[in-house]
Amino acid sequence: MKNMRVFRVNYRPWATFVFSLLLVVGFCANVVKSQNNPNAKPATEFVYVLDSNDMRGDAQVFVINPATNMIENRIKAGYAADFALSPDGSRLYVGSVIDKRGRLDIYEASSGKLLQTVDNANLGVPTTPRYRSHMTFSADGKWLYIFKYSFREDLYFIAVFDTNAAAFLPESIPLPGCMNAIVSPSNSNKQQLSVMCTSTNDVRFFDISETGNGRVAAKLPLRLRGRTNRFGLSIGFTSLLSTENGDKAILDDGSFFEIDNRSKKISRLGIIDGKSRKGGFDKSPALTGDSEDWMGGKWIPFGAAAVTRNKGTLYLGIAQVEDFRRSDWTFTTIGLFDTSTLSRLDVIETKHRLYSITLNAEGNRLFGVDPVNKRLVIFDAKTGKELSVVDQLGESPILVLVGS
Repeated sequence: MKNMRVFRVNYRPWATFVFSLLLVVGFCANVVKSQNNPNAKPATEFVYVLDSNDMRGDAQVFVINPATNMIENRIKAGYAADFALSPDGSRLYVGSVIDKRGRLDIYEASSGKLLQTVDNANLGVPTTPRYRSHMTFSADGKWLYIFKYSFREDLYFIAVFDTNAAAFLPESIPLPGCMNAIVSPSNSNKQQLSVMCTSTNDVRFFDISETGNGRVAAKLPLRLRGRTNRFGLSIGFTSLLSTENGDKAILDDGSFFEIDNRSKKISRLGIIDGKSRKGGFDKSPALTGDSEDWMGGKWIPFGAAAVTRNKGTLYLGIAQVEDFRRSDWTFTTIGLFDTSTLSRLDVIETKHRLYSITLNAEGNRLFGVDPVNKRLVIFDAKTGKELSVVDQLGESPILVLVGS
């Protein structure tokens, strides 16, 4: 297909299927108002759920009013759809393949009115009905970063979309060898961008100019030393958390690298909730299957994360290793952690098989998508109490966003 590239990336050596364009919407959305529309704010908070339609084409975005649990609108998309919401909640950007061409549709978020369509070349195509987003905004909403692949140049890169000019910049940010990427713009410094390449196990730091061009500032290897857990599963990266002091690269066994913001070097190795648990970076309970530890035999799914607006609390999906062995990437546990120390604050247990989670701007509502039962679940983010459920969301609802 023209302007398309099918990515076939092994997410884990033991997995039976492949992922593409593994890009997490880093922890940057819903922070400050967008420069392209600084005074805009939707009258009502809306939730947007992307249904991939089992990768059969004709994907759609459900626009839901969480106050009434009603579906207010359906926005049509094409094949292999992806989306991003501007930080001020005024614009919804939907990328997909229509008539064998990649395109980026820009909508007025509150009404669903199509404002503009832009060519979106080199749009990658996932290989499974459940996948992660590869679109993320800068904190100020000026730049939309889209992870792509150029077949002609055999190069992975980030295309930068200027939301003021409604056009892609002529220059992109190259990511040689970076088959899977987690992109995390800095919230404290709009001129910094961190990219964790999960295929090469490194973090690349970029300085972003006022015109949106990216220059490599540093590259930090993160060596895993061939670690596996007692189940024989390989260890890989799952999330990149950007804070004022630096980045935390979190692995799916619950261990992490802490990276100093100034030196761009590793400042600490640890495990989540490390002060209250035995073990350490090299011998975490997830590696040993320690039944006396609450993380023993558990796994953190790739991209299953959300963070509060004030960057104080991190929400992480936590699953059983047995589910991963069956190639089940959903989770029924959500851990709450202090972003500074990654100490555990609380745990939310649910009967729903969640795949993606997000928080509203106030941080008092947590939204989770259950693709197994095709529903949206709304929780009280403080207590973990289930508040409501919205059913019948297409064939494969996988991604969720909420307006600020």
